[in-house]
Amino acid sequence: MEARPISHNQRIKINSEQMERLVKAAEKAARKYIASKVTSKETEDLEIVVEVDTNDELSIDIEIGLDTLSNGSRYNELVEGAVEAAHTAVRNELDKLNTS
Repeated sequence: MEARPISHNQRIKINSEQMERLVKAAEKAARKYIASKVTSKETEDLEIVVEVDTNDELSIDIEIGLDTLSNGSRYNELVEGAVEAAHTAVRNELDKLNTS
């Protein structure tokens, strides 16, 4: 299984409830993207890890591990697309937090 991290850094203070919203949004978006591209029969194992660090700046790492029957280039497209979908979901949630 391979993981692809992406970090999103932005200065913002968030509480644990908001952190949970970010994590759930990222995971849901990644799963939805993968489900839209391959059948469950093609997916042998899917692991999504979303880590949130709020020390100096908000840092969100999204890692996706996917065992699939798809070939190498299709695999890379799936993982990259899922990470981008998760990243977009996080940005959307952050926008909502900034306007509330």
